[in-house]
Amino acid sequence: MPNLRNLKDKQAFWDASAVVPLCLHEDASSRARQIMRKHPQHVVWWGTLAEAHSAFTRGHRKGVLSTKDKEFAIRHLQSFSSSWKVVDPNQKLLNLAIQMLDDYPLRTGDALQLAAALYWCGEKPHRKTFVCFDDRLAEAATDIGFQVLTA
Repeated sequence: MPNLRNLKDKQAFWDASAVVPLCLHEDASSRARQIMRKHPQHVVWWGTLAEAHSAFTRGHRKGVLSTKDKEFAIRHLQSFSSSWKVVDPNQKLLNLAIQMLDDYPLRTGDALQLAAALYWCGEKPHRKTFVCFDDRLAEAATDIGFQVLTA
């Protein structure tokens, strides 16, 4: 029987900013893959798939991503998302997100990400891993008590 402690140690909450480099070849990709090897069990919020897809579409519209690169990224995103544990929206999460907006200089999506992470860990972030490549969100997550892994 697997050791439950070891399984939990491999779990981490992944912000969309850290998921995107797993699907593309960019500066933060090697760091994201390194973290993924240590924490292969992704927990994400309900909107992560849409947020990452939006990043690829935005990159394509701006001419930063070719059509081929965008399609590659979306295929990888679909593959990764099949094994994610997803924190679904609910009233408690919404209330936590509103509190995050009052307490930290976050955008709505980031507040929802952080609220989902708090919900996932039962509002006990000590020794829980939060993977985030966005400086403002990483700072708020650190302040709350998560062990934050960045690019």
